[in-house]
Amino acid sequence: MAIYRQLHTTFWKDRRVGEWNKEQKLFFLYLLSNDHTTQCGVYEFNKRYAKFELDVSSKEIDELIDFLVSEGRIVFNEKTEELMIINWLKYNSSRSPKVAAVIDKELREIKTLEFEEEVIRKCKEYGYPI
Repeated sequence: MAIYRQLHTTFWKDRRVGEWNKEQKLFFLYLLSNDHTTQCGVYEFNKRYAKFELDVSSKEIDELIDFLVSEGRIVFNEKTEELMIINWLKYNSSRSPKVAAVIDKELREIKTLEFEEEVIRKCKEYGYPI
């Protein structure tokens, strides 16, 4: 868990994000910056916390998750309640040996095998030293 997350300025220039309504933008920003985010971009997503923190209904949470899945921004495993932010590693550099060590540790905690494999693939693609 980090206490600080950066938001890439291109977020606001993304054509598709520009077409989203304010609830969709807020929810995605929440997913990028809540206190459960990890260095690898995969984390257990607690719908109850999100519902409370965003002051929305369970139905709205489910609709927002479905929307971001359909937009190709996240993948959500209902069974393990894990969420993967698709381009996390692209916008959150992991070239630091300290960050790479954290990602290595986090990989062992991922419950969804496909998410773990995707993080490893992306790290190799971006040349991160994991």
